[in-house]
Amino acid sequence: MANHRGDEGFLLAGSNFIAELRAWNINVSVNMIEGTRLSGSWKSKKAGTREWNGSIDTYWDENDPHGQGVLKEGEDVTLYFAPEGEGAGDTYYKGSAIITGITRQATLGGMVEASYTFEGNGALTEDVAPITSIHDGSIWTQATASANWTSRIRHNSVVFQNKMWLLGGRSVSFYKNDVWHSTNGIDWTEATSSAGWVGRNQHATLVFNNKLWVLGGYISGSAVNDVWSSSDGVNWTLEKANADWPARNAHGATVFDGKMYIVGGQGAGGYGDDLSDVWSSSNGVNWTLETSNPTWAGLYGATVVTHAHKMWLIGGNLPKRNDVYSSANGKDWVLATDNAPWQARHYHASVVYHNKIWVLGGDPGPRANDVWFSSDGANWTQATSAAAWPARRIHSSVVYDDKIWVIGGDDVNNVILGDVWHTSPTP
Repeated sequence: MANHRGDEGFLLAGSNFIAELRAWNINVSVNMIEGTRLSGSWKSKKAGTREWNGSIDTYWDENDPHGQGVLKEGEDVTLYFAPEGEGAGDTYYKGSAIITGITRQATLGGMVEASYTFEGNGALTEDVAPITSIHDGSIWTQATASANWTSRIRHNSVVFQNKMWLLGGRSVSFYKNDVWHSTNGIDWTEATSSAGWVGRNQHATLVFNNKLWVLGGYISGSAVNDVWSSSDGVNWTLEKANADWPARNAHGATVFDGKMYIVGGQGAGGYGDDLSDVWSSSNGVNWTLETSNPTWAGLYGATVVTHAHKMWLIGGNLPKRNDVYSSANGKDWVLATDNAPWQARHYHASVVYHNKIWVLGGDPGPRANDVWFSSDGANWTQATSAAAWPARRIHSSVVYDDKIWVIGGDDVNNVILGDVWHTSPTP
């Protein structure tokens, strides 16, 4: 006999987790039809139509617009009840329901609670996980609508010392050189408000040899090619004021085969000065030109990740592209596809999660919030055409705590964002 803890399960409203869930219940019943004959001495009945209803109990969270926020009286929502969790073979229930009532309650010394009642609208179905349409990256939960760091674009995020880190970027009118970290995406701690490097955006940040590394970027008026490192995010060392590679911003970077790599970017000449070179270093001081003539043309705003013993170059500008290249040595690049099914774009984010490359949002014109994944760079699957987070570009993304995170950026109205979202696709 299998037993399950309550915290193994979850509840979805549409494709979004309901935050601060305390309990839920489903009641399924059958309406009986009278079938007793006039001459009968015992009543007989027949099963008629079935119906279901129930309730949801939460701690009230006003910052959960796509979970609790859709549970409004009179609204018809699709609910997914997963009492066992999301492992293969775990049972879940799905049905459309109308929210019939909402109760909010506050007690002295207690949390504010919110309870919701519902009536089923049609069938309640039972199935077993995995649920591809749900657990493939289409479910997103908002950790915070407004982090305590200034809303920003063109920043970097990495995972270092078992924390998520956010470095630099640009707010409405300032180039930033602050550094923040978090273990949950909600609460952020400022490591320093003024790192040793000048405030910048469109730089690259890597984790290499137990240090954070900041490489190049754009400061007020020009691209730079300085290299900085830090073992704690607070104290920074200038490793090289002018690296061997030309000044650049909006370049790609990754760690591969014991070296740091930087790829392409926009040069000191600005718009139209799109670089097509690849450089590597094992110490951050001495850099080697791997190629100045790859099979791909100069670009900026692309992403570079490490996956399956190769580096992968994804999308970019100019012009906007949806091609994907790979390299096992930084010199020789092989075209995986020149026409991925996602719309040509730049300023997107990419991560590697569960042995797949993920592409998230970006600027195909004007903004996107679609999510795609691929195990080989050539064949792509769309997880969702419209994630719960607003369409955006020049955001950052990391993998942390077995989740994919999307952080900041700007939306279709050029509003600079300070929100944080996450998803946990099934492997």
